[in-house]
Amino acid sequence: MPPSKPAAVLIGVVVALAAAVAAYTVVSTNVRGPERPPTSDMDEFAKTDPSLLKYAETQQVRTRFKEARAVAVGPSDRIYVAGDDRVRVFDSTGRHVRDIATSSVPRCLAVAKDGTVYVGAMDRVEVYPIDPARRSSWDSAGDKAIFTSIAVTEEHVLVADAGNREILRYDPAGKLIERIRKKDPTRDIDGVMMPSAHFDVVVGVDGLIRANDPGRLCVDVYTSQGELLESWGKGGPEIDRFIGCCNPVRIAALPDGSIVTSEKGFPRVKVYTREGRFNCVVAGTESFVALRCPTAGCTSGNALDLAVDSRGRVLVLDPATRQVRIFVRKTETKR
Repeated sequence: MPPSKPAAVLIGVVVALAAAVAAYTVVSTNVRGPERPPTSDMDEFAKTDPSLLKYAETQQVRTRFKEARAVAVGPSDRIYVAGDDRVRVFDSTGRHVRDIATSSVPRCLAVAKDGTVYVGAMDRVEVYPIDPARRSSWDSAGDKAIFTSIAVTEEHVLVADAGNREILRYDPAGKLIERIRKKDPTRDIDGVMMPSAHFDVVVGVDGLIRANDPGRLCVDVYTSQGELLESWGKGGPEIDRFIGCCNPVRIAALPDGSIVTSEKGFPRVKVYTREGRFNCVVAGTESFVALRCPTAGCTSGNALDLAVDSRGRVLVLDPATRQVRIFVRKTETKR
């Protein structure tokens, strides 16, 4: 006996839905990336080989911020931390020296040799010289701008803009000189891949500019004039690679030219040679348990901001504890 008309309609809807689900499943299976290893396998990579740990944690500096966002080092190895609505300054031993109230929420910062503090707000740079009367704020970089890092040289101020996916080069007075790595198909410049707003820029002792490309899991190296020279780094959970979808998230330059990197998700801090060869581990995932993603597929996580002082100490800003955690090369701790 044939089904009634309403029943026939219902059967047709069910069949159509089943077909749609089946089609979606096929499409989803075809377009997704390679299978991620199960969590148990990832646990293996969260354990650091002790022979690779060449640094020891020697001190923690409490910032007393509700939200600590960035760390930098200034003259005399003073430690500057951006958080809440100000920049907090400590001497090299971690003793609190003073606070600098900022006009906007400070998201990143850098300190010049003369002690001038450059603070990145969302879309502009605020300048805080030693003389408060000379404080200034530069023009906005636009509605899409998200400033995430600043590097200062004697001639320029470099700003990583994660929103526009470019590095802005300013003169010390705030005049925009050029845009580095701005996507431009006419010049065969493909731009930076930015799955999340984690874009960092540093200038090494060799004068070369380095910036992370988190979407491609690498570090880009530019001339002082902004021409791309090379990129180094590979993706993967192994200790000499960058894990997840968007790492490294932060970089810093040591006095000997080596590059320090930090990763999120499975947080770890490592050292590479200036040419990009893995050297050692500063701190493994075990040191940042509160920041580790709970599953293998997790891509969230707060970034460990980095700074390096003149003695080669690595300063790691831990957003979970809101402390600056100081790591020293183990050979140095024996002196």
